Amino acid sequence: MYSTVYKRIENYLLEIIAQNANVPDYKLPSERTLSITFNASRKPIRHAYANLIEKGYVINIHGKGYFISDRVKQESPSSIGMDHPKISLVIPSIQSQFSHDILAGASDFCSSHQMELSIQLSDASTEKEAYLVRSLPLSGVKGIILFPVDNDNFYHTELLKLSLRKYPLVLVDRMLPNIHASFISSENHQAMVNAVDFLKKKNFKNLVYMTPPSSIDSTTDARINGFTHGLLRSYEVATPKNLLIIDGSPRQRQNTVVRYLQEHTDTEVMIVGCSQRFPVLMAIQELNIRIPEDMKLMFFDDELSPVERNTLKPYILQQDGYQIGYLAAESLYNQLYGDLRTVVKMLPVTIIDTSNNED
Repeated sequence: MYSTVYKRIENYLLEIIAQNANVPDYKLPSERTLSITFNASRKPIRHAYANLIEKGYVINIHGKGYFISDRVKQESPSSIGMDHPKISLVIPSIQSQFSHDILAGASDFCSSHQMELSIQLSDASTEKEAYLVRSLPLSGVKGIILFPVDNDNFYHTELLKLSLRKYPLVLVDRMLPNIHASFISSENHQAMVNAVDFLKKKNFKNLVYMTPPSSIDSTTDARINGFTHGLLRSYEVATPKNLLIIDGSPRQRQNTVVRYLQEHTDTEVMIVGCSQRFPVLMAIQELNIRIPEDMKLMFFDDELSPVERNTLKPYILQQDGYQIGYLAAESLYNQLYGDLRTVVKMLPVTIIDTSNNED
């Protein structure tokens, strides 16, 4: 941990030096200021300054503080020896807003911490994902943020090799078995418990969660378990009627929803991942069900157009994709500079009631 803090402080100071290289007699932050900024003791701060003095970037004037050296003024800012490690985000696609938010968060952290970020699309292919995981470290990439593809529950040999080598690796959204790595995700189980509690307080009685099979990934499994737990806690009963497992083509999914709603005409709320909304909306249209008058919808994530949002007025379970991406990049940064502890962070999901919005 000490080596991570000192390196973060050194890189922070190098950024300041690069930005102020041509400012005469520029005074750098005091040890006390840096101690407050980084919540650190004086030891790593002095280590960082000692390194910069040895490199010729900083001079220490007794009684006055630390200053940018005259040598720096002779060099271009880009030549100052900051570390610019390259990392990669491997992701199935960037078509969803959630994926875009993860990318934005990771990109912002990298921009502010002198890291290069490359985006690698696995195209939802386990074979391509395995190829990228195998080849990226050989190309000089120093760490990987991996958003695993669906059905990626097989024994992932390439990831296991990286894990055993303690190669900097962070999984986002989905956890993989047998892989020892940091993990950043939403609190999917608790999100569904909270969702059921929210709907109970709205006096809804007949709920259904439309979901792919739990075997598809850890996120889906956590949400199904959370939904069941929520039903038992809030309604004291959970039956097969409350869970609609869907699979197959969009048309097959639509037909499944049509059959379900024909059999369960008392359904009051349908919960569904927003990316799966089209078969649901087509089924609802086919059955002439009015939304939100006859039935309410609750979506995981807001992928709706303004027209859909204003017409459907759904409840939305909103994940913080930006923070997930930011924390994933931060975890890689810390691993690169010596903090090899496994980090597991699960972020709360916000429930949004769009029916309260006037626009």
